[in-house]
Parts: sequence; structure tokens; C-alpha cells
Amino acid sequence: MLEVLVIICTALAACAVALLAVLLLRDRQMPLAAWVRRLEQGQDRSERLLREEMARGRAETARGAQQLRAELTGVVKDWETRQSQTSVL
Repeated sequence: MLEVLVIICTALAACAVALLAVLLLRDRQMPLAAWVRRLEQGQDRSERLLREEMARGRAETARGAQQLRAELTGVVKDWETRQSQTSVL
């Protein structure tokens, strides 16, 4: 049983190496200008995604801060109400 697993793992590793070789050879045939263009497109995409994620983070932080302020305002008003009722007694 163990020997079968070793054979399967070896076959899968050989397939992975073959696929990597194909990818590397395919990329080497690409002209330098096309490679640079792909690199720039990837960088632009990464920058755009980062900006979008940062905008979502800022919006989420703003919503959280607003909710926290509203909750704090409610607690303070409740405390003031209780203090005024206590001072009346």
C-alpha cells in the first residue's frame, strides 16, 4: 500500500515539474515588450485592488466609529437621565 502511494506521489511530482517547464518555456518565447506590458498590467491591477480595499476599510472604519458614537451618546443620555432621577429623589 505504501509503495503505491510513493509511486502516485512521484508521478504527481513529475507532472508538476513538466507543467512548470511548459510554463517557463512558454513565457520565454514572449517578447520583452509583451512581458513588460503584462507586468505593468499586473501592477496596475494590484494597485487598483489595493485602493479599493483601502477605500472599503476606510468606509468600514467610518461606519464603526459612527455606531460607536451613537452607542456612547445613548449611554451618556441614559446616565444623565438616571442622574437626574437620582437627584430628584
